[in-house]
Amino acid sequence: MSELYVAELRRFARWAAGLAVLHILALLMLDYLFPGISDDDEICNLAATVYAACGAVFGVYQAASYARLNHWIALLHRPVAPWRIMAGVVGAGATTVVGVMLPPLLLLIASQTLGVDRVVDARHWLMPSAATLFALIGFLGGSYAAVAPRRYGWTGLAAAAVLMIGNLAYGAAALLLPALTVVLLALLTAGAFRPDRTRAATQPVLLGLSALAAAFTIFFMLLMGGGLVYHLSLAALGRNALVNAGAATPGGLVQSSRANSDELIASALGRAAPDLRGVEVVRLPNSFDWLPRRGEMTRSVASQLTDTRRGIAYTYSHDANPYVGLRLKDRRPVGELRPDGDFPAPPISVGDDMVSSGGALYRLDPATGRIVRLLQLPAGETIVARPRPVGRQVAVLGDRALYLYDRSVMTGQATIAPAAIPLGGAVGDIRRIDAAPLPDRTIVSIFFGQNSIEGPLPASQRVVSVAPDGRITPLAARSFAPEFDDTMRFRATWISPVIYTLAEGAERIGAVEAANERQADVVVPSGVWVRAALLALVAAIGTAILARRRRLSAMATGLWSLASLIFSLPMVLAFALIERRRPVDY
Repeated sequence: MSELYVAELRRFARWAAGLAVLHILALLMLDYLFPGISDDDEICNLAATVYAACGAVFGVYQAASYARLNHWIALLHRPVAPWRIMAGVVGAGATTVVGVMLPPLLLLIASQTLGVDRVVDARHWLMPSAATLFALIGFLGGSYAAVAPRRYGWTGLAAAAVLMIGNLAYGAAALLLPALTVVLLALLTAGAFRPDRTRAATQPVLLGLSALAAAFTIFFMLLMGGGLVYHLSLAALGRNALVNAGAATPGGLVQSSRANSDELIASALGRAAPDLRGVEVVRLPNSFDWLPRRGEMTRSVASQLTDTRRGIAYTYSHDANPYVGLRLKDRRPVGELRPDGDFPAPPISVGDDMVSSGGALYRLDPATGRIVRLLQLPAGETIVARPRPVGRQVAVLGDRALYLYDRSVMTGQATIAPAAIPLGGAVGDIRRIDAAPLPDRTIVSIFFGQNSIEGPLPASQRVVSVAPDGRITPLAARSFAPEFDDTMRFRATWISPVIYTLAEGAERIGAVEAANERQADVVVPSGVWVRAALLALVAAIGTAILARRRRLSAMATGLWSLASLIFSLPMVLAFALIERRRPVDY
């Protein structure tokens, strides 16, 4: 094995050295032309995709060079176990990938650390490891696709892509799922390293992993493809509430979600609706898609302040927990900016010279060049959206209530306590909030239905009146019937409840729920569970019949049927891809 490993390293050594040099030169050039690009979430995601694609191309190239019949026979017919041969070949390829990826990225972070014009935290040193893991995922996925039977070899890379897209962890914990994926892809590739490449793995554990990867991929294909077919079919019949004019229920969920703010409030109040003509009805911002977490590798939202009067740009440091100032004219450090006491959480920009951190709102005072706190929500509550003026008030959305402050709060001179409107539900389920400032009161509409039109959560609307003294009077409440049937809204559950649960668990490995992500629990109707049970039973029976026709042993037939009973439709389709008809023994 060691001789094969060294031979493979030598085979790609020159190419690897050249690519490593090109890699570091490209990184330094991009960093010079676009400073701060390593903190941009979208750019980092794009780079991870490119690294994974390059790794996949290399994995396919290396494995395919041995996958030809004569070469494969010469490679595996040695007095060495196939897994040791695989370790030598694939291990050398993985070492090459690490050599091309890791040193240039570490050199880039080191060069940024030595400079005085950057804020480099400990979190930045995690990024080379993350990028290398993505490249290894692509490499091992490409290797598996090249050596496994073509019928299902592609499912390993597809399943890995789904897992990476759904990863919700941050910081060092975000490396857990990619590292686990690397291990699983290595095991899949080990199972595919056998003399007869047209057959599936013989070891039960490796065969089970191959089947689970295929079923996982098929599950998401059914999930997306089924939804697409459903919508196209309804649209062709003229009954799609999202597409066809007139198909939506009058005053129903779809029409209400698209209505103007005044129309939405008026439809909920009916005859009791006030005259809103001439009133500037405001649609408040929804909660942030992502709240910054301490130690996250990249920033999906801005966290900078600029003091134009003094020519200083401030960048938040996760390690030190203040803003670090750099002079705009020469990018030299000029000190730190922090409030009285540390920030309770990494701040997020919510407007000109304003940031929120936890439940506090801060503003950079241009006169003094200091950061001052404008308001503080009750203990344990977090600001989850940008503040928005509503008449003579300012609306601030917390994760438990909506607060209406007097506008004087924005100058730090507020003396009136805010009106607190309990949300009455999970903040992550809010689809829209609308407010109508009237001379004697403010009408607020809270519409729950963020994942209700095509998803499984219920939709409802609550309208309240807020008096100047903060008294809250309920005006109306209504629920919306679903526009689509349960077959569409709960398809993830009845297609395969087990795979759906595994997928949700995998995407939350190492993740911690943020304040803006809280949602109500999904209540699955009993009819959906009945469909799921019947489909699983049909899948198990179909697998047993198909296994008999393909001449599998009684033990193999039973195990495959049990797997189809547990994982339902995706597993029987995975079985059809993996197991071929066995030859007759004469």
